[in-house]
Amino acid sequence: MLLSKNRGVFASLCLWSILFLSVNAKTKKKDETQSMNDIYRGRCASRCLSLHSTRIATLSKQSQVENNGSLGWCQNHKQCAKCLEPCKASWDLKRSQCRELCARSIPKKHWECVTSCEFLRSVVAVKQGDCPAPEKASGFAAACVEGCEEDSECPAKKKCCSNGCGHTCQPPKNLYKGAPLKPRKELSFEELRSGQMEVSWSSRFNVSAEPVIYVVQRRWNYGIQPSEDAATQWEVVAQTTEVKARLADIRAGRWYQFRVAAVNVHGTRGFTTPSRHIHTKKDPSSPPTPSELRVSNVTFGPGGRAVSVRLHWSIPSDLDVPVHHYKVSWSWATGSTGATARPKTKRRKMVNGGQRYVELESLRANRSYSVELQAVSYWGQNPLKSPKASLHFTTRPNPTVVRYRVQWVPDYCGHNQTKGVDKIITQEGFASLPGLLFSCKYSVNLQPLGTKGRAQAETTFFFTPSCATISAKSPKHIACPGQEENLTASFMADKGNITAVFTWEVSTPLPPQQLHGFQERNVLVVSGLQLATPYRLEIQVIGAGGEGPATTKTFYTPNTSPVLQHRRERESEREMM
Repeated sequence: MLLSKNRGVFASLCLWSILFLSVNAKTKKKDETQSMNDIYRGRCASRCLSLHSTRIATLSKQSQVENNGSLGWCQNHKQCAKCLEPCKASWDLKRSQCRELCARSIPKKHWECVTSCEFLRSVVAVKQGDCPAPEKASGFAAACVEGCEEDSECPAKKKCCSNGCGHTCQPPKNLYKGAPLKPRKELSFEELRSGQMEVSWSSRFNVSAEPVIYVVQRRWNYGIQPSEDAATQWEVVAQTTEVKARLADIRAGRWYQFRVAAVNVHGTRGFTTPSRHIHTKKDPSSPPTPSELRVSNVTFGPGGRAVSVRLHWSIPSDLDVPVHHYKVSWSWATGSTGATARPKTKRRKMVNGGQRYVELESLRANRSYSVELQAVSYWGQNPLKSPKASLHFTTRPNPTVVRYRVQWVPDYCGHNQTKGVDKIITQEGFASLPGLLFSCKYSVNLQPLGTKGRAQAETTFFFTPSCATISAKSPKHIACPGQEENLTASFMADKGNITAVFTWEVSTPLPPQQLHGFQERNVLVVSGLQLATPYRLEIQVIGAGGEGPATTKTFYTPNTSPVLQHRRERESEREMM
């Protein structure tokens, strides 16, 4: 059993290793292919400068060649620029023939463009170096097979060469014949006040008669620390005839590496080894506000009331620091102004930084909502937050639901009153429930009445406050069950014991059957009180309609012991919440 499990783990590790190596191999091959295309275009540009070398030499003596040296002059010269047109990275030689491509870019007199395009085609088809003599082939290279037809079918620097009885991929001879020497591997970097980065290098002495084009490539990775494993593919950032290049698009929050290749019409000896990692001194910026926040899809759940909404948004991909996650909050909006509900009623969600959408579940049909979206990045432990994007939208009514039946009934009430089931039918997404009792717990049942069968009902409950609570908060007068008035107290002392007699009146008399407690009289006798002691009395009417406001009175018993002491005080009332 254990052996079988270990074999399974080993097999899984082997599979992951194979997949990892396969992905790395594909990435490396794509990187090499792109780099070779950059070299081909450099050879194309070098040829154009060679054709106009006499004029360039004259202008150089007159100090009229500036801005990227002779290559900059060529880009601004009418005829030389026609020659450079196919050397641009935007040209795709696989789409059409050279004449058609040039005619689209240069309608008239495009012969320089055509010859330059044909040269570039030949460079792509035929790799640097010469094929060895057929009799020099050995090993598999000497096999009588048709192993290839073009140089592009051979890996790395090998060429498709004849061996006398077939064609195989073979290492070429004279690989670097006529190619310029590599620049020195030490590259220098200077961050200018303008925000640009100047990259410079030293060239070796070259005996090449053809102009030399320097192809500058870079790669980068996000993060606090440099990482070659997490770096992008190499990309061209400059072609120049000078030994320096100024780059404007250096971003904070990234580690950069550079390398340089010297190229002429014959080819190149390759790129320098990658430079040390560098980064700008600027702090990275927070992500921008997410844009184009919109509702892209709405779906209705079972019963017709639960709604799911999908939101989409956009954000630039080329940020200083990638988005780590998005914070989404939403709540129902009230009124015509779209004012949001209290913060406690807001719902929140976090979305992975690689996502550009979110699903909001359990919304209600025919209701307005307010959404806020914020992008969050991290630089070390410090969060970088974008300004919030907001969206107001209204969910539409479910087309399959025509009406709603709303039923409500009190489960129990604080004053033991009961009432039957009430119901209404409505087409709206809300309902007002009339005739509720105070101090009760109600159950509410909502039944969608649709055109497609019977939908599932939903039930909820709520509590109604007491009449006294509503009366205390309402700006208008509310007639609650009777309120006590003219509360009086009288005292009698007998052998050190105090007896109190309390009387009161009710402002709104009620039938006896609607009152609880002392129904037959408005008097209360309390014995056994102590001399010279404060007491607090609270009286409240409790009727079938609920509880009335409480009336309180604080009084002091006499500090002497007469045979009879009568005391009458005017009431001191205070409503209790």
